[in-house]
Amino acid sequence: MGSTFHHDTMLSMYEQIAVHAAEMEDAADAGDWDTVTALERECAILVARLRAEDTSVPLEPRQRERKTLLLTQILRSDAYVRSVAQPVMDALQHQIADARRGSQAHQAYGRMARF
Repeated sequence: MGSTFHHDTMLSMYEQIAVHAAEMEDAADAGDWDTVTALERECAILVARLRAEDTSVPLEPRQRERKTLLLTQILRSDAYVRSVAQPVMDALQHQIADARRGSQAHQAYGRMARF
């Protein structure tokens, strides 16, 4: 793309990211973490494409406003998904730690039972 990258294309990509981010909110609310992860990968691809393009030409005021609005929406969605995901992540960490402690206890006491 390089020099043929247009601001409309860039804004379209931000719009796609914003749509995916909103879909991630719905998926997180439903506890559909596979969908959240798939949408996150799609967003990462779009972000990588945006970073690879030459965006040094200044935006028109309306385009700049649109980009700012989209970035704000994306950041809000991201914060929301993180707030929903954090308690789930904490619970998983506790389950993993409990399972690890149980396994270690079984190994320790299992050896003692042989004597």
